[in-house]
Amino acid sequence: MVRVLYSLSCAIVGLLIAGAAPASAQIPTRNVHFWMKAFIANRTGNASTDFTKTDAGRWVLRAPLAGAPVIGHVLPSGCFSIDDRGFSNDPLASARVTFEANLTVTGRDIKVDAFNGRKTVRIGDSHNLDCKTGADLQPSKVASESSVSIGDVKSSQRGRLLVFNVRASTPNPYYDLGWISAPKIDFELVFTFDVIKQKISILGTTGVFPSFEAYYTINNGPVEKVLNRSPAPDASPMSLADFGTGINTQNFTAGIPLPLQ
Repeated sequence: MVRVLYSLSCAIVGLLIAGAAPASAQIPTRNVHFWMKAFIANRTGNASTDFTKTDAGRWVLRAPLAGAPVIGHVLPSGCFSIDDRGFSNDPLASARVTFEANLTVTGRDIKVDAFNGRKTVRIGDSHNLDCKTGADLQPSKVASESSVSIGDVKSSQRGRLLVFNVRASTPNPYYDLGWISAPKIDFELVFTFDVIKQKISILGTTGVFPSFEAYYTINNGPVEKVLNRSPAPDASPMSLADFGTGINTQNFTAGIPLPLQ
């Protein structure tokens, strides 16, 4: 009888262990293609004052405080090019800031790599234009890719959770005012992979301007939407200048359930 109870106890413990931590050998590798973009859409924000069309019919954004002197600097005049589009699940769609990666997920591990050889961080060209003709008023500029950081994957709760973050704080490259903080497009993503639940949770923060979108696929399957967020009703390019206070931000949460077969 003791031997039977001992064998039964061992069996129960074995089942509990198996249920608490899925074996990597039994769970296939999942490839999660994830991308997030910050872009300036057409006719968004206060369109009557912030946006206008060039003679060629392309929407552009009026330069905030155009031509104003600011402590030894003169702010750009005219307009800026925008992405001039609505929401799109195309990972190559025009954007001011793009984060795109392949998350390789196994039973107890997650790795962050480039997707299909493309840069994980991409910054769109900025053009300072004549509002009427659309002609360049000065050479185009691109903000530094270093304005987006991708943290290392770290373990917590004795390896049950694997966490990494992505943080973007990308300025308009024409507003280089030295020690004065330039207006910046901000977003942050915190990815948490739960080894037991086999699920990726996302805690995100964006600014109230411009537009933001995020999507994913699993193993080249259908595209799933994570976020489509338009600017807040009263937001404008001036909302980008929060001087690091974080007052013009809003949060979101999302999850990516991972198939076990």
